[in-house]
Amino acid sequence: MEQLIAAEWSRWAFVKITLAALFIYLLLKLVQRIFTVFSVKYKLRLPYQNVFPVLELAAWLSFIFWALKEAIIDPFYYSIIFITISSILIIWVAWYAGRDYIAGII
Repeated sequence: MEQLIAAEWSRWAFVKITLAALFIYLLLKLVQRIFTVFSVKYKLRLPYQNVFPVLELAAWLSFIFWALKEAIIDPFYYSIIFITISSILIIWVAWYAGRDYIAGII
């Protein structure tokens, strides 16, 4: 009986995650289109246009962690995957920050 409930929950989580991903994708594309229209048609550069890629990355990273929480039922496996993804992100940021720092010294 527990397997049946877990399987149904996983299907509902998959639908919820897919709809949320579609919503985030369409929302970010709409905002990007608005920035393009303002910069090309009206020759305006909006102040948030420079930080939009960072906000987009933050939105997708938040979505990934939320989707993992929704999709993975067992807290043990969720902890392992959360720590792994967080470690990869920290190493990735440290790699770019360290590379820029060393390039600045040289």
